[in-house]
Amino acid sequence: MASTILAPNRFLNETAPNSVFLAGTIDNGNSDDWQMRAANGIHTLGLNVDVYNPRRDEWNPTLGLEEVVVQIQWELDRLTNSNFVLMYFADDSVSPISLLELGMILEQTTKKPNKRLFVVCSNKFWRHTNVVVTCHRYGIRVHSTLDSGLNELYAALQDANQHDTGVTNDR
Repeated sequence: MASTILAPNRFLNETAPNSVFLAGTIDNGNSDDWQMRAANGIHTLGLNVDVYNPRRDEWNPTLGLEEVVVQIQWELDRLTNSNFVLMYFADDSVSPISLLELGMILEQTTKKPNKRLFVVCSNKFWRHTNVVVTCHRYGIRVHSTLDSGLNELYAALQDANQHDTGVTNDR
């Protein structure tokens, strides 16, 4: 059964063969909670997978440096070690950290063939062309709607669960 782990919590189910990191627009907690929608969809699949959600239940944008470092390290660890990453760029966001993380993950996909990246970028996102061109260079499809990206992610998770695809979790 799927487990959702919110930042900055540690692993709950280290036996899950697959994990998904929900990267993308948060805007200090002011954006739509698309992460919950994605996590709920993964849960309905009934698969043994860990879902890492960087959105905290209660985010305080005035956190001290130590707590901000904890958050950043938690996200970097989960981004690096999850074998599935969903990256979402909402149309009403700037998402500078997400752009930085996208570059990091794209580089990883060239070095870790078992890492799967699913990118959703609204046509209205202010750097839509940058995201699309960069992803295409790495052979990554870009979805224009969250539903489309989620459907591809769900199908990949089901496939990984039904077949021995060699996908391993680096945690």
